[in-house]
Amino acid sequence: MNDNGLKVINEKDIINRKFIISKFVDKFLNGCIENLLEVLMDQDNKINYINTYEYMFFITAINFESNFILTKSEAVSHIKEYRKLSRTQQKSITEFLKKNMIPDKKDKKRIAKKDFHNWKNETDSLFNNFLSETVYFNLVGTKECKRIHLSTKNGLFNDEQTKLNRSLQERQKYMKNHNIKKKDGFELHHIIPLLWSTSKTHFKMLDNWLNMIYIDAYSHRKVKQHITLNKGNNQYLKLSDSCNKEIYLKKDKNVLYNYKKQKEMLDKNRDLRTKPEEDNNIE
Repeated sequence: MNDNGLKVINEKDIINRKFIISKFVDKFLNGCIENLLEVLMDQDNKINYINTYEYMFFITAINFESNFILTKSEAVSHIKEYRKLSRTQQKSITEFLKKNMIPDKKDKKRIAKKDFHNWKNETDSLFNNFLSETVYFNLVGTKECKRIHLSTKNGLFNDEQTKLNRSLQERQKYMKNHNIKKKDGFELHHIIPLLWSTSKTHFKMLDNWLNMIYIDAYSHRKVKQHITLNKGNNQYLKLSDSCNKEIYLKKDKNVLYNYKKQKEMLDKNRDLRTKPEEDNNIE
């Protein structure tokens, strides 16, 4: 058994064990759960659930390297438009895809076209066997189409402080402290992902404006698992991952931030990486 399995077994607290499982599942799925979580957490989106087909059609396309790529804001927009359709229209879309998403048998790697039924089975398995086991979501609905909601069973999303949406407050702090306004094509990104949380305290520590950067959608697709913020200058910021793979973000082109706040951001990033369980910096 590897170290990750031992962490799960040795963690006595049931909720914290679910946090650890959630992190491993997100890494395995290349950030899909993080995308789902952030879409549901952002009150500006006004989306309280994601169903099976919405996840398949839109959430999985967020920052995914394929011919069909969506930003989070684009995915939210598509979901809202999809929900304006009648049930008959939505069913027609699904039936159309079922008939047309049949890959060529000669295409062994399914590169040219994805098999709809396999896609649906994979999503059902994800919802039933993985998302329902994470600390963040609860599952309702029918066998054919289920809905994922933020969980209210663990105190993470149902206490009064969280109802005010800490995440929204922290996003607003980022914009205010960096003296910037919302810009099309840019999204706030957590440097150390929320899904790396190991407890409720750690989750709130990571959901801090100093652990965020406002980057363009193209860069957002490349920064998965980049958890270290490195010192740059007034022209760029640099991120690196655990393998020291680096990505440079040019100021005003790839990232919008106030250079004077860089030291605070660097200090926070170092603290979160080296002292992840300390809660003295939670506001």
